[in-house]
Parts: sequence; C-alpha cells; structure tokens
Amino acid sequence: MGFWRRSRNGGEERGTETLAGDTRNEWEKMADEVRQEQEQAGRAQLSRERQQRKIIGYFLNGNDDQYLVARDVGVDEETRVGFVREIERGKITEKDEEAMLLKLRGPIDRPERGMGASEIFYKIAQDPTQLSLLSIATGDDLREQDDDFGSRAVANLINYRAPGVDQRTPVGFAQKREEVLNHVKTWVDRETYERYEKAMDDLEHNLYGKRFEYYQAFEELKNEAMASKNSETSTERLVPRQETYRLGAERKRELLWNAKVDGDPWQQDGCSYQLSPTILEAAGLGPNYVTNVEGREIALSDIFELPSGRLAVEAYVPTEAGVKVRSYYRSNSQGVWRYLPDYVKDADGGGGHLNGMVKGVVKNH
Repeated sequence: MGFWRRSRNGGEERGTETLAGDTRNEWEKMADEVRQEQEQAGRAQLSRERQQRKIIGYFLNGNDDQYLVARDVGVDEETRVGFVREIERGKITEKDEEAMLLKLRGPIDRPERGMGASEIFYKIAQDPTQLSLLSIATGDDLREQDDDFGSRAVANLINYRAPGVDQRTPVGFAQKREEVLNHVKTWVDRETYERYEKAMDDLEHNLYGKRFEYYQAFEELKNEAMASKNSETSTERLVPRQETYRLGAERKRELLWNAKVDGDPWQQDGCSYQLSPTILEAAGLGPNYVTNVEGREIALSDIFELPSGRLAVEAYVPTEAGVKVRSYYRSNSQGVWRYLPDYVKDADGGGGHLNGMVKGVVKNH
C-alpha cells in the first residue's frame, strides 16, 4: 500500500510503507524456506523408495544381501504390489525384517576412524533433547562431557540382548522407544512432546544409521499392507473408487481465487501473519487434481511429507461459503487418512496444524 507525503519543496511525492515491504520480504523468505524443506523431503522420499526397491529385491531373491548394497534395483509396480501383499498375508515376519537389518552395518559396527560408540555419543550429546532421551533409555544421568561413560552407555544399549529382546536393530528397540516416549508424555505438554518425538527419530538414526533408514522404509511398506488389509475388510463401508483427474489451469485459478483458510493469525518477530492460498500456491500445495466423493468435487494438492515423516495432502472443498482448505495426514500406525484439526507452534516460531491447515507448509516444525 502506498502513501502521500510532503516533500521538502512543498510538493507531494509518492512513498512506500516500509512495513509492507518488510512483510513481503518476510513472506518471500518463509516461502524460500518452504521450498528448501520440500526439496529436502523430496530427496528423502526418493532415497526411501530406492531402499524399498532394494528391500524387495533382497526378499524376492532368497534373502540375498547383495541387493541391499546394490546401487539400485529394478522393481516394477506389479512386483511392488505383490510384495506388499506378501507382507499383508504374514509371509514376511518381524523376525525376517530384523534379520535383514542385521546384514547392514550400523555405526557401532564400523571400525573406521571417527565411528563407533564414542562418535555416536558425541553426535547425540550435541542435542540436549537427544541426550535426555538417551539418559532415560539407559537409566544413566548422562552429561555432554561424559565421553567414556557415555560411550559405554551407548554400546550397552545397542548391544543389549535378552530372551525375546535384541536391541541391535530398531525392531528390537521399538519397545524401549515406546517406554521412553510414554515416560516423557507424563511430564511435558503436547508441543514439547512432538519435539521429543522428532528427537527420538534423530537419536535412533545416530544409534543405528542405515539400519534405521531401512527400518523406516520397510515400516512404510508394512503400513501400505495394513491399509490394504483394512480397506478389504471394510469394503461395504467404502465410497466406490473414483477416477482422479489433473486440473486445468483455469479451474486451478478459480479454486485458489475462492479459497479460504480458516484460522487465527499467528505472531512472529512482532508481526502478524495469516496463512493464505497464495502462500500455499507458492509452497507448491495448490490444487492439482480433482476427484469426486459422494457427488462432491474435491480438489487435491500433491502429496507432501511432514517433518514427522507422515504423508499429508491439502484438500480444496467447495461449500456455500466458498472453497474451504483442509489438511489431512496419513496415520503411520493405521495407514488411514485423518483430518488435522488444530494448531501447534514450535519454539522457533514455526508451526504445525492451524484449524485443519498445515501451517508447517510455511515453516515446518
């Protein structure tokens, strides 16, 4: 917005409000951060898909570990679907998953300089939240400077084996993870808990390295199998499958023009911001596809990944009050899509979910 001001010679000249310029620059900066985070998430997804192809190659070729260390493995969609079906039928068990992960060397197993328990503890100790989680998991009151004591604690944790428990992989660590997070949940608020949950992923990556990456890739395949099984057992309650089409440019503009994001503004650095369809479009989350649900046309964005690893999508729903923008994420535990109903804000001024809208597309938490 412009304004008029009196010049020194008595005339009038056109000026520009600095606040508006600053706000625009802030939006551009935030949009750039979104693009960088989306690119990073895209690279992570490509890596996970490549790891899934190698996992499929490993199991379909007699548990040949050469497939795990291959640069890539050719797997077509039919083969992938068939493999997911094998998981769904219980043909590939948790023990099989664990045996596969043990064929990958973790950081604790690597003799190279700068690796091993000492380096693992050093990386964990740089993050107080990870260090706190490690202390809970080991039962030790660990400090950043406790190099020798911390290294032994790490080694004992990763190498722990007992009847029915083998913590050399994330499969065996899953129960310990749940115990630690349940303990944390009793004394922190929701916002803080979500940071601890993210830090737990970072902790496991430091503890297990590639084993954790392949574990996540396999768990995603298991979630697909669970979602497929759930859909088959509730077919009578499902809406008939509909075709999905790519939106034309004119219809995209029309939807964005009429789109409305519900939710209150949030404050950051003394400024008030309102999430808008323009920001969503800049973040690559505008409407790109259209489908029909119970006679209602619903437009959808590209699927994207939240910092938690969950997949999410923006839905543009025509109503009498305009086009409502709603967000949905896929539950990792149940493999179903759920509505995002509220808003959380992280300590760095980032965001999470705002009245069904992922404010994290502006700055992910």
